[in-house]
Amino acid sequence: MAAVSVDFDALESKGDIAHLYLADGSAPITGRSFGANTSAKGEVVFNTGMVGYPEALTDPSYRGQILVLTFPLIGNYGVPDEGIKD
Repeated sequence: MAAVSVDFDALESKGDIAHLYLADGSAPITGRSFGANTSAKGEVVFNTGMVGYPEALTDPSYRGQILVLTFPLIGNYGVPDEGIKD
C-alpha cells in the first residue's frame, strides 16, 4: 500500500482566528472559532464524545462555559437539518 501525502497548507481554513487565554497566564492557545464573533469568558469544559455534538452545542447545562469538542472529525459530515425531527 502506497503512502498518502496530504498538503495541509492547501486545505481551506474556515472560521476566524481565535485565542484562548488561560487564568494561569500561560501562552494563549490559538485555533479557529465558529458561531458568534464576540469575546467571551467562562470555565473551559471538554466534551470527548464521538457523537452527539449538535446536542452538546445546544445543551443549556453548558451555559456560561466554553465548550471544547475534542473529537478530531467533528463537523466533517455536517449537522442535522433543523427541519427534520427525530
